Amino acid sequence: MNERLQLIIRFAMYENDLTKLDLSDLMEWSYPTALSRLKNPATLKISEAERLCKILNLNLNELLTNNISNENS
Repeated sequence: MNERLQLIIRFAMYENDLTKLDLSDLMEWSYPTALSRLKNPATLKISEAERLCKILNLNLNELLTNNISNENS
């Protein structure tokens, strides 16, 4: 599940032309914290997941259930 979440987030970052550094700034995380969260997205707090979804244009329910469809593209 964690690997799938990583891929979903990584692809959404690619689609939104965001680097890890960009995302860390937008999420108001330090860069090391961003790397840790992206490596293990299952540790995200709900509030962090909500904000991440807004930034990456993802559906929170689909992300949390790990059921991303191509409709979001």
